[in-house]
Amino acid sequence: MSLITGGCFCGSVRYEIKGEIRNSTVCHCAGCRRASAAPAVAWITVSADAFEVAHGKLATVRGRKGEKATCDGCGGKRGFCPKCGTHITFVGDDRTDEVDVTTGSLDNPDAFPPQKDEGLRSKIAWVRPFA
Repeated sequence: MSLITGGCFCGSVRYEIKGEIRNSTVCHCAGCRRASAAPAVAWITVSADAFEVAHGKLATVRGRKGEKATCDGCGGKRGFCPKCGTHITFVGDDRTDEVDVTTGSLDNPDAFPPQKDEGLRSKIAWVRPFA
């Protein structure tokens, strides 16, 4: 088992992942776009037990439950740095046993290339899918 590390833009939040990556995706849903202010968000998915905030504390915000074609539609919380706003995690209410972690917040994002796209029905027209 290798140690995966990452953190926010300002350095106030640092985290560690001690476990296997379950999934590596790019999400195009409106909730991910709004939360990150980006056209899509790359994620890795890990067991909730494998993710630990090593320094600082994540603030959380709930998405708009019931919003169709978004990750937030099922309900869930997004974790971010309360100082700089870096979006770091998403935990869906229907899958609390795992944590999605933004690939861009990893210290070595090159090690985790996306394997598939999600949320393509709400993709911005000028964005090309990964796969």
